[in-house]
Amino acid sequence: MTRQVVFRPEAEDEVLDAREWYETRRSGLGKEFVQAVDEIVGRIVKNPSAYQRAHKETRRAVLSRFPYAVYYRVAGDDIVVQAVHGRQHIAGNRACRFDSRRPKLTPDLTPHAPDSAR
Repeated sequence: MTRQVVFRPEAEDEVLDAREWYETRRSGLGKEFVQAVDEIVGRIVKNPSAYQRAHKETRRAVLSRFPYAVYYRVAGDDIVVQAVHGRQHIAGNRACRFDSRRPKLTPDLTPHAPDSAR
């Protein structure tokens, strides 16, 4: 079975932001970060159940060289990458992104009602 990997827009933005940050630290380091993400995603595709559950059906695969983890779910034949977070990430915000029943957080971390409740 060939699994398709789908990055949520937020997860893609997190990878791009981290790449940019690492690139400002040393030329080529951003590219190495993206390669490390690609490698762990490749391992996830081969054996998605190999990684520890982080929250309900969401699993966490930790990068070995960078202080980041890929958070994903298996959805049918797809791997849905929900987040790519550094260790400094606020746990409460991550939990909200993984559980669609909880309210979303605004940038100042205050809850607001889902769009359908406005």
